[in-house]
Amino acid sequence: MALKFTVILPGFIHGKVFVSDDKVATVGTINMDYRSLYLHFECGCYFEDSPIIQNIKDDLVNTIQISHEISKEESKANFFKSIFQAILRFVAPLM
Repeated sequence: MALKFTVILPGFIHGKVFVSDDKVATVGTINMDYRSLYLHFECGCYFEDSPIIQNIKDDLVNTIQISHEISKEESKANFFKSIFQAILRFVAPLM
């Protein structure tokens, strides 16, 4: 049995992007909280007065334009999917 996947959006971005006043940008894993900045040693690239900032901003704006907010109804798991995921979680340590 072959599984069929339908891709609606081009992808998922987990990295954090921060652009301020078109002069400063950060790209990396850093969250803007105390733990990320001071305790977890997360890293990112900091750009200041660099031509690459416009490229980062353009990519960010384009990503926002093709994104959509996930509603509560969309995030609810159906019964069969929940059972399938529970089985996978059970057997995952055996693999």
